[in-house]
Amino acid sequence: MRPTPAPLPSRLVALVAPLLLAACGSSDPGPDPSILAGFEVVSGSNQTAAAGSVVGQPIVFRALNAAGGPVAAAAVTPVLTGGGSVSPTVAVTGENGLATFIWTLGPTVGQQTLTTSLTTGVGAVSVTATATSPAVAGTIPPSP
Repeated sequence: MRPTPAPLPSRLVALVAPLLLAACGSSDPGPDPSILAGFEVVSGSNQTAAAGSVVGQPIVFRALNAAGGPVAAAAVTPVLTGGGSVSPTVAVTGENGLATFIWTLGPTVGQQTLTTSLTTGVGAVSVTATATSPAVAGTIPPSP
């Protein structure tokens, strides 16, 4: 006796089912590259400069996503401990995820800190600088 072929719908299901299952597989796209996950110091920490002067190198931070890639358009806000000033008062990261600040130390000799955080509240990182006594100009004796 010859085997009876399966009806057409059964054969169709047998052919299509594996394709549908493959299409429904895990297609996790990974973390959203625009969502902030971290923050790091790139350069400018541990500098020494005279109190009241600008440190020698800009302070540079990078905003990162969960995959470790840069995040653009993140607002970064600095807070100073020890006085002084920073420019700009808020920096927005570029396509490379970098935000750069110019730091003028306060008048107090000793360690000063610049702490930054992203306005979304993700991560805060700090850099320090040591303010030294400003150079004292020599005195000029009075003329006779």
